[in-house]
Amino acid sequence: KLNTPTLNIIGDTDLQIKPDETKRLSNGLKHVSFKVITGMNHVLKTAPSDRAANLATYSQPELPLHAELVPIILNFLQVK
Repeated sequence: KLNTPTLNIIGDTDLQIKPDETKRLSNGLKHVSFKVITGMNHVLKTAPSDRAANLATYSQPELPLHAELVPIILNFLQVK
């Protein structure tokens, strides 16, 4: 029931949630922006689609956030 501007971000190498599932949360809602980041996983890191290598990033807190994530968030916050 809220119409607050919302940003829905998903990575295409997320093992837990698929982009099409996240997209459905945005369908028909004009206040929701939807972005897919290529090569980003569930913990917001750059990760391959290979399951073992992807899961390895979950226990590597020293890895930086995916390079595209923060600019997308900042752009959303500035526009809204």
